[in-house]
Amino acid sequence: MSFEKGSLIYIEYTASLQSDGRVIETTNETTAQAHSIYDNETSYGQKLVSLGELNYPVLDALKNELLTMSVGEQRLVEIPPERAWGARDPKKIRIYSIRKLGKDAEKYSVGDKVEIENKTGIIRFMSSGRVQVDFNHEYAGKTLIYDVIVKGHLETDEDKIDAIIDARIKSDDVEYTILDNSLSISLFNSALTLSDVQAAKRLVVRDMFKFVPNTNHVEFIETYPNPSKPREQESVGSANFPAPSLDDDDDGEYEDIGDDEEFDDDDIANMDDDDDSDTKTSDTNKN
Repeated sequence: MSFEKGSLIYIEYTASLQSDGRVIETTNETTAQAHSIYDNETSYGQKLVSLGELNYPVLDALKNELLTMSVGEQRLVEIPPERAWGARDPKKIRIYSIRKLGKDAEKYSVGDKVEIENKTGIIRFMSSGRVQVDFNHEYAGKTLIYDVIVKGHLETDEDKIDAIIDARIKSDDVEYTILDNSLSISLFNSALTLSDVQAAKRLVVRDMFKFVPNTNHVEFIETYPNPSKPREQESVGSANFPAPSLDDDDDGEYEDIGDDEEFDDDDIANMDDDDDSDTKTSDTNKN
């Protein structure tokens, strides 16, 4: 059974170069370690993909294959350069004075990535005060092989809400409740210290209204306990949470909800659909 455009699915994959078999990307942590591409800032495990949408992208060529697959199916997908990162363009290889690398020029070596003139390239050659920088994509001119398996299809609103929150807010300190098609999301502890939490919240709102269209209202509650007072032990595992209190006589903790944010359809009218963070697990979608 194939999927419809707009479907949310979970996949696992490993991508390699056809030319030499080198693994360049994977959702499997053990595989990443074995091939020396492990990154401690990457979230390994199942990858959320939105078919036909830019919210959770993969390469177009891979997306088109996924549309024809079914849950549990595994497939080897060959993607030629013209459907991946394009052919190599000699005009994108430039030579500069080594001074262009700035005061830390001596720290660079062949193979390092460098940013020059707001473009990121790879140093291919350094000699006699000159540096050759290649601004082609790292895998331009390469045929890619994806070993991909579809792990799941998110069909219920609850599954979609769980997946969206998990993908956008990288923290276990998140809980939510749903009442009359209104979604209330509570953030506390580590979720409040994420550097991109404000952007993540807006992406959650955008995704909820797109993939869970019955949602009428989204609100965020930020709970800050008083660090000078002991926190009572709470039960773990429930998706429900008690309503925050501003009771001045509460001797357990003080919960500041003054920064709560609420969103509805009007609030996201001008949200940019391309305001996606990216994801280090996968390269951004190629148009």
